[in-house]
Amino acid sequence: MRRFTLLLLLLWAFSWGCSTEERDRKEVFSKEKPTEEWIGMLADENGWKRTAATLALENMGSDAVPELLKAFHREGTQGRHEILAILYELGPDAKEAVSTLDALIKNRKEAKCDRFLAVRTLQRIGPGARASVPSLMGLIRDETEPECIRVQAAKALREIGPHSHKVAPSLVGVLQDKDNCNCVRILCARMLREMGPECKGALPTLVSILKNKDECSGLRISAAKAVGQIGPDAREALPALIEIVNDETEQRGIRILAVKALGHMGSEAKTAVPSLTRLSVGKDKLFKKAVQKALSDIQEA
Repeated sequence: MRRFTLLLLLLWAFSWGCSTEERDRKEVFSKEKPTEEWIGMLADENGWKRTAATLALENMGSDAVPELLKAFHREGTQGRHEILAILYELGPDAKEAVSTLDALIKNRKEAKCDRFLAVRTLQRIGPGARASVPSLMGLIRDETEPECIRVQAAKALREIGPHSHKVAPSLVGVLQDKDNCNCVRILCARMLREMGPECKGALPTLVSILKNKDECSGLRISAAKAVGQIGPDAREALPALIEIVNDETEQRGIRILAVKALGHMGSEAKTAVPSLTRLSVGKDKLFKKAVQKALSDIQEA
């Protein structure tokens, strides 16, 4: 009997605790508070209060940003990482935070995870974070920075675009450094590709990478696509492209991209017609289709 009574008491205590916790949760989530109070709750030991504060601040959108920045700059403020996470979720609505984020990513004394999240937030803000382009470019060029931050900076720069021709020399510098991180080099090549004819000055570097079979495949593919996007202005790459197209020991994907680049050059690639004509009757259906399309583009132009 005593055991049964004890069990009932334990069950009652548990259910009472659960109902109390449930009431506390409802009160936290439903009660309206000033922005400063929600921010203060970001460092609370109670997980439900932190969650409620995060959701409330995210729902405020850009209206919450000024107070979030004030709290972020206060010395010894707890919850700085949580503030960064909220700014990330706000995306373009956090445009006002660009200068703060820019200063953070340049400061090596800050925690690496916070700097990484700040770079991701700039990426989420997108075109509104264009003022941070010089700082992001600095991270990309600096080989002493953690690789994760450099790669993320390159991704952010792609989102923020469009890229000015003023950025191209820095991107080319990264591409030319063979000891550099290949992930960063590939992203730089993609940015040049997105610039199209504006990146004509990068053509010698792109062709050098494309011809070098010792370079990683992903980088050569990105270089080939960038050359193709330059279009008729890539006429200087014509001999290298014809050589690659004729090289049966070359990777199939690289040859196909070289064929497509010739097609994008239009009438400027007319000297490639004999090689393409010879290759248009091969057994590889995908390669043959690309060759026939390139011939059509060249002849129509």
